Amino acid sequence: MFSYDLLAAVANVPEPALTRALDQLVEAELLFRHGVPPRIGFTFKHALVRDAAYSTLLRRERQQLHARIAKVLAEQVLDASEAQPEILAHHYTEAGLPEPAVTHRRRAGERAMRRWANVEPVQRFTGAIELLPALPEGRSATG
Repeated sequence: MFSYDLLAAVANVPEPALTRALDQLVEAELLFRHGVPPRIGFTFKHALVRDAAYSTLLRRERQQLHARIAKVLAEQVLDASEAQPEILAHHYTEAGLPEPAVTHRRRAGERAMRRWANVEPVQRFTGAIELLPALPEGRSATG
C-alpha cells in the first residue's frame, strides 16, 4: 500500500494530473483506493500488475525513484527512520545507496532484537553485512 501524500511528493506531477491518472487506474481496476481524504492510500489489484508497472522503468529510473521515496520518507514522514527502518533500508538499497541502507538495516535489526524476534534480526543484520562491500573504502555505516 502507498499513500497519496507519498506519491504526490515523489511523482513530480501537478496534483490535478496525478489525481486524474489515479482515478483512471482505479476505474480500470488496476489500483484500489482505501480510506478517505486526507488519508487516502492505494494498492495494486495484484502483485503482477505492480511488477509489470515496475518493470517498465529503466534501472536508472527505478534507482532514482527509490532515492526520492527514501528522501521523502526520511524528511517528511514523522519518525520513519525509527518506526520502520526496514522500509528506508529497502529503498536506499534499491537506489544503490549502500551507506544509508546499511545504517537502516542495522537499525531494523536492533529494533527487531528489542522485540525479542529471533529470525528477523538475523535477516536485517545479514542484509546490512551484505551491503558493506559496497561502501566507500574506509567508511562505516554508523548512526
